[in-house]
Amino acid sequence: MTRRSVAGALTGSGALVRIGLRRDRVKLPVWLLAVTAFVPYFYTVLSMTTTSRQQLQESVDLLNNAMGRVFAGPLFGLEHVTLERYFLGYTMEFLLAAAFMSILLVARHTRAEEQNGRAELVRAAVVGRHASLTAALVLAVLANAGLGGLIAVALMGLGFPGDSSLLFGAGVAATGLVFAGVTACATQLTEHSRAAGGLAAMVLGVAWALRAFGVVNDEDGGALAWLSPLAWPLLTRVLDDQRWWPLLLSVGFAVLATAGAYVLSARRDFGAGLLPSRTGRAAAPRWVRSVLALEVRLRRRTILWWLVVLFAAGLVYGRLGPLVAASADADFFGGGVDVLRGYLSLMVVMITSVVGAFAILAVAGLAQGRDRWPRHAGARGRDRSVRLVGQLDPRRRGRRGAAADRDRRGDRCGCGRRGR
Repeated sequence: MTRRSVAGALTGSGALVRIGLRRDRVKLPVWLLAVTAFVPYFYTVLSMTTTSRQQLQESVDLLNNAMGRVFAGPLFGLEHVTLERYFLGYTMEFLLAAAFMSILLVARHTRAEEQNGRAELVRAAVVGRHASLTAALVLAVLANAGLGGLIAVALMGLGFPGDSSLLFGAGVAATGLVFAGVTACATQLTEHSRAAGGLAAMVLGVAWALRAFGVVNDEDGGALAWLSPLAWPLLTRVLDDQRWWPLLLSVGFAVLATAGAYVLSARRDFGAGLLPSRTGRAAAPRWVRSVLALEVRLRRRTILWWLVVLFAAGLVYGRLGPLVAASADADFFGGGVDVLRGYLSLMVVMITSVVGAFAILAVAGLAQGRDRWPRHAGARGRDRSVRLVGQLDPRRRGRRGAAADRDRRGDRCGCGRRGR
């Protein structure tokens, strides 16, 4: 590819970056400030709950056993206990926040734009083929750089050394860039933004599992930790023998993923994904002639992905159970509790919170009813309350639900009677 063709493919990227910044002028600052606010919050809570040297030592000991390392490790420098080093046990929360922010941002500014038709209008102007992808990645770089800088400043304000604060912030930013590149690749594979986000989240789950398996039996993480993008910022050993070079793995991975996204983007058609869509049936069965059936059909892939994630989480947590029981201290659960049962009860709470998150997102999807609720249904006098009741409690649809079913009779695909 010549230099002129590359420049042509990126034409309009700057304008799209400015448009993206304007569109996210509220959402992006909220993300950055909300995540940064947890720095003083965590530090204040830890300082209030560990008022003595003994309490601090006991808390660090709990964090440094097998159970604590599953959620926070690998950790370094804990042989010299300080409140600052105890705070590093919450590094994983900031890494996950940066990853999710990048996944949502890139998916929203690439695949979602094609899905709702806005990208087609933009490309009618003088805009290069890769302009939207480039603009989304530039926004991700700016967002993660801003997040890393704000976190570093917040840590300095709390008394952390300047070089350690910068290393911590750089690790958070580098993790966000990794998953921005992963999401850029995922958006080239599927036709829908939610599916792309699901694929990127699956990669995030695999990275978390690799890190967790690596730190259970090895305090330094072992070989598995070096395969996980979530472990690379932790392996910089902040506040210990600090080293910057593990972040080169994050940057290199992000560059490779971004290059792969451009290659995949050049091989697909606009609005399509590289993974083929399954052809639908010519005629639908009778059971799809209801509001509830329509909702299930619209959300079937989302439900399937959530089930896959929960099943994978169950496998990972179940596999870790015997390892944690063999090495963890019963005091982690308050003492007098069987370690394995305590571990499993904690995992049940976590999985329950994931199920609750799915319920919240499903109900929040009603706000997008204008896009997901078929236009023909609204044109035929369909009340949105029918859809709401169909989502929340299909047994109470009443006369409106029955009217919706009657309107669909005579059309197996639910698209309205032919001839109208």
